[in-house]
Amino acid sequence: MQTEAQWSRVLHPAAVMWRNKHFAPPANFWKDHAVVLLGRSVFGTNNTRHVFRLESVTRGSGTLTLAVHFEPPHASSYKMGWFIAVAVNKPLPQQIAFVENGALLCTLGPGPARWLSPVAH
Repeated sequence: MQTEAQWSRVLHPAAVMWRNKHFAPPANFWKDHAVVLLGRSVFGTNNTRHVFRLESVTRGSGTLTLAVHFEPPHASSYKMGWFIAVAVNKPLPQQIAFVENGALLCTLGPGPARWLSPVAH
């Protein structure tokens, strides 16, 4: 996501009560930063702290590589969407590679969700 409008479109901020405000980066954030988002459908849990852990973010040869450790919650009676969002400096490179638990998960190219390599699972 490279703009406030993209953030709002993807994350659909929920209505808030009283003086609480929507969770979002400040407007001036988008001038120099973007957010890379990786999401998964996981079994429901009340402890989401360990679902994703950021291992590294590297740039090189026109590729931004986001490496995460993914620990799926134990089976439960429902599923939910969970994600990790990482702020990175602009400009975004031509490719973004997602590595999960040491294995290449997928690679995205320029444009909206253009897969360059398929999901490895």
